[in-house]
Amino acid sequence: MHPAALVRLGLLSFTVILFGLLVVDIAWLQIALVVVSGLIAGVNNALFTSLVMELSPYARGITSGVYNFVRWLGAAIAPLLSGVIGASLSPHAPYGVAALMALVGVWIMSVNHAQKKRQITQSQMGQ
Repeated sequence: MHPAALVRLGLLSFTVILFGLLVVDIAWLQIALVVVSGLIAGVNNALFTSLVMELSPYARGITSGVYNFVRWLGAAIAPLLSGVIGASLSPHAPYGVAALMALVGVWIMSVNHAQKKRQITQSQMGQ
């Protein structure tokens, strides 16, 4: 399976877990979902890194530096933003926002994949 397809599958799995955290109020189930989400996040991190390194037209050092800058910038902003969202809406709301963002990511990747497939098909038909 191609890394992009695995990333989409991982993001969909992560979305399901996050929606579960949005609606579940049972403590032991919340703990289990957080543990599973951590496992999925770890796998997704490796997949994202592989995919970025594979797709980037730039040198590996530049690609790695920019990717890690963006990733850690998100890691720096997320706790603050989650606190604001949780305090203003509900303690579960950050999970809903994260699930929606993951779903948007899956949608963007799917649209991009479909466009690339269409371009390949059109170029093959033109030959």
